[in-house]
Amino acid sequence: MIDDVLTAVAKPEQRPLPEVAYENLLSRIIRLELPPGSALVEKALTDELQLGRTPIREALQRLTVEGLVCREHYRGVYVCEVTADSIERVAEFRKMTDPQIAQFAAERATSEESDFLLTRIELMNSAVKSLEFDSYVNSSRDFYTGLAQCTHNLHFEESAKRIFNFDARLLYLAAGCDTGWIDMANARIENALTVADCVKRHASEEASASVRLFLTRYFTRVIDKLDNYLVSGGLGSKPKRQASG
Repeated sequence: MIDDVLTAVAKPEQRPLPEVAYENLLSRIIRLELPPGSALVEKALTDELQLGRTPIREALQRLTVEGLVCREHYRGVYVCEVTADSIERVAEFRKMTDPQIAQFAAERATSEESDFLLTRIELMNSAVKSLEFDSYVNSSRDFYTGLAQCTHNLHFEESAKRIFNFDARLLYLAAGCDTGWIDMANARIENALTVADCVKRHASEEASASVRLFLTRYFTRVIDKLDNYLVSGGLGSKPKRQASG
């Protein structure tokens, strides 16, 4: 959760320094405090975070592997841009993995794990109703990673953690658009309810089909919602924390 990230950053003595650097930068990238295209200079980051260069380098390398930081010979290290192509690549990956995650979760989840998913959905719904954007992102992350944990497969769990970081940044971008984020959140909650019900009933094929259909619609909506935003170059704008009007 993002709140956990911020707590960890606030208590660096309790965590390995590379992890402190990673979580600090990750939180700022997701929240667009480091907007797409922002230069990431090691010296400046070491001074700002009061950490050595080795932890900063390890954090930047980890973020590079996750696709949130880019490196170019003439440009240096910077926060990766969000483009229609990058969104489509993530969509391709999720359309392959997410239906499998849902399928295996429905086959393998314990009753306690399935109950956990329902509690996360309740939090997601509550956050949307109260227009608490950060709370929605946190509970949505918990649901997605919790579903992956239901597979009892470490590879699915690790990929879910990484891919959500990109998806969370899309949510922040959508929150900065005039149209807001509520409709995207409600669509996700509706699908989450369907998937959680399938997991509880161990309806694996139904869970997989539901996720596959949702992702097709969801990423079409994301591209449509962010189309003008991407073209206008407004990726560095800070998102609104609640819907307007």
